[in-house]
Amino acid sequence: MLTMPVFFFPSTIITIDDDLLFLKSLNLLLPQFTLQQFCKPKEVLNFFNNYHSPLTRINFLKSYTDYDFYSTSKHMLVDFDLPCLYELSKHREIENEISVIIVDYHMQEMNGIQLCQTLRHLPIKKILLTGQADHSQAITAFNDNVIDCFIQKDSPNLAQEIQFYTRKMAEKFYYDFTQPMLSHISVDTESPLTDPVFIKFFNALIVQYQIKSYSLIDKSGSLIIVNDQNEYFCLIVHTNHSLNLFIEINDDVPEVKEYLFHVDQKSLIPFFGIGEECWKFEPREWFKFFFKPQLLEGRECYYWAILKLEGNL
Repeated sequence: MLTMPVFFFPSTIITIDDDLLFLKSLNLLLPQFTLQQFCKPKEVLNFFNNYHSPLTRINFLKSYTDYDFYSTSKHMLVDFDLPCLYELSKHREIENEISVIIVDYHMQEMNGIQLCQTLRHLPIKKILLTGQADHSQAITAFNDNVIDCFIQKDSPNLAQEIQFYTRKMAEKFYYDFTQPMLSHISVDTESPLTDPVFIKFFNALIVQYQIKSYSLIDKSGSLIIVNDQNEYFCLIVHTNHSLNLFIEINDDVPEVKEYLFHVDQKSLIPFFGIGEECWKFEPREWFKFFFKPQLLEGRECYYWAILKLEGNL
């Protein structure tokens, strides 16, 4: 994947197979997801007749009515409050979002490809489990965009492939959903979320910190991350642009000259809290909000630090 989603949360996976033992085994393979399991395709179709995506009920982009030219027909300004995204982790219903369907090809009422064809209108990613004899049909379905991925059920690495591709497809689901947001964020400067070097770096952090969810909180690339123990961290990220802007904004405040010197030298980076601005704090309090960065060189220089957040915010 060439870009990261703006946010990622544990979601619900639909699994369909008339083999009950196989369905039970998926619970052991995918503990980080909520699994909703069905034995019959018609049960799945009935379920989706009443399904409503929790994410589509949230207005992420809002009209920027305070703008002077808002009422004119030539201006379409919108407000995207990035810090509000981390609030999503507090909403339990977000885990009811269905991101992936895993379906077996061989079933009695209809085969897996026919079921995926019926559900083609849904943005949910579809993984087909096939046998050797069904390989050509699976390739055709993939090329026709009926399915997003297929896995041979007789593969010696079946368990690992199911784990890998389920995570990959869930990320792709969130990427597709948040792509309009990413375009909005990247109007002025390119986001680190589109830098392959930053993506590789963050994928390593996912493994190291056992990250189960994350969400962007500023344009520089800072993220709130939550691990599998429900501990919260902030990956603070700055660029030369964001640090220079910070210096420019505060250059007329004599009491903070020492901090600005260290920011200019890239020996300290600021973070005043999620959605917080530096002007809300007295200069005597600033010592709490600066951290020693590490350097990541990608499309540009990223100065980063990881801060453990107390409590669950």
